[in-house]
Amino acid sequence: MVICRQRPGTAKELVFISLEDGSGVANAVVPPDLFERVRLTATQEKFLQTTDIAQTGQGPLLVRATRIERPACLLSTKLSSRDFH
Repeated sequence: MVICRQRPGTAKELVFISLEDGSGVANAVVPPDLFERVRLTATQEKFLQTTDIAQTGQGPLLVRATRIERPACLLSTKLSSRDFH
């Protein structure tokens, strides 16, 4: 699940996407060429599936995305919000 997307002006056009799953949080670094190819998917989907190269270190997992797509299990599913009143 996408937590947030960031594209800071000082990051040389890199895009950062924070993702959360059952195991925790991962921060995906998306290079400019990949982001341009998958712009609509990366900016509009609530859930993303990434193929990554993991970077080790302290804190949340940091990965360099090599592929981004909508998860196959959601391709034919329309997602809607479940707001509580």
